[in-house]
Amino acid sequence: MLKCHREGTKILNALDFPMLSAPHPPTSFASDLVAFSATVDLPMCSRAISFPVASTRWGLGATSGAHHMWHIDCDGFGTYIDTQAGAKWWVVAKPKYGSTRFSEPTLFTEEYDIDKANEDKWGLEAVLLLPGSRM
Repeated sequence: MLKCHREGTKILNALDFPMLSAPHPPTSFASDLVAFSATVDLPMCSRAISFPVASTRWGLGATSGAHHMWHIDCDGFGTYIDTQAGAKWWVVAKPKYGSTRFSEPTLFTEEYDIDKANEDKWGLEAVLLLPGSRM
């Protein structure tokens, strides 16, 4: 990936680098540890089961020009990003009144055009994240 970046020869998008030792500072929007702690000792959630760090902390890497299609991060749970290098243009979508909610399984199947922004369904807002930004 670094070689392609330096040479500018390929557009690459790597989506899953588990970050088992990533810091997890408490934030006002993080609920994963709270939810995990609240379910300990419930059926199927014994104390012998460790917090699923590999499923909740991962890194992404890409060369210039890479992009993702529409998707919902982390199975619909909250996601944050700390930009460390380069820039990321992140578009956030909010369903318009009367349109299909993100929790509906038909969201990306009924009257959805993968080649368009589908602005009839969603209000869009874009944010440019630079190194040191968190969203």
